[in-house]
Amino acid sequence: GVQIRRFEPVQTAKVLGVVYGLVGLVLVPPLLLIAVFAPGEMGFGGSLATALMAPLLYALIGYIGTFIACMFYNVAARWFGGIEFERF
Repeated sequence: GVQIRRFEPVQTAKVLGVVYGLVGLVLVPPLLLIAVFAPGEMGFGGSLATALMAPLLYALIGYIGTFIACMFYNVAARWFGGIEFERF
C-alpha cells in the first residue's frame, strides 16, 4: 500500500476551510427561518447576523482545526507511519 506521510498544513487547511464554508452555506436557510420565526432573546438582528455569519465561522473554524490536526498528524506519521491505502 501507499502511505500518506505528511499533509501540508496551510494548503490542506485552505481546501477544508472552503469545504467547511460551503457546509456553512447549507445552514443559512434554516438559520434564517429561525431568525424570522423565533427571534428569541437575541432579537431578529442578532439571529440574522448569526445566520449570515455561519459560513464564515464554519470556514474559519474548519481552517484552524484542520491546520492543528495536520500538525498532529505529521508528528504521529513520523513516529508510527502514515495512513496506508491501496491504489485501484
